[in-house]
Amino acid sequence: MKSLNKILIFCLLLVGSSVFAQTHITERPEWAGMWINTTGKSTIDLQGLENDIAGEAGRLKWKNVESIQGNFDFSQLDLVLDRAVANDYHHYFVLWTGWHAPDFVFNKVPKVETTRGTFPYYLDEDYMVYVTNMFMHWQITCQLCPRIK
Repeated sequence: MKSLNKILIFCLLLVGSSVFAQTHITERPEWAGMWINTTGKSTIDLQGLENDIAGEAGRLKWKNVESIQGNFDFSQLDLVLDRAVANDYHHYFVLWTGWHAPDFVFNKVPKVETTRGTFPYYLDEDYMVYVTNMFMHWQITCQLCPRIK
């Protein structure tokens, strides 16, 4: 019985390896590859890397996007999207909330003290209204941006 199990396992490995060897790896997706982090940099030197970069990653802080309640400034986003279009690569960014929330949020929403810092209380109804409003404006800005495909 043990030898029969060994033969079956050997056959499975043999068939599996031959199937794997016949599988052709397709061309990688255009977004796969080296990504660069450009947070806080208005210019970057890509000399010699132009053909290797798949995209750019960056971060936006909520307090920089909406420092005054209801006044939105997505100019940082415009800069990085212009650079991504000019260099023909992808861009993704993370919008930081938490302790990166604007002062008006901290003045109107309960605070949570942790060992990592002070955060707005995410479950507060006012916080949910503020963050939802900011994301709605972010979405509209992205939808209206002619650079986004």
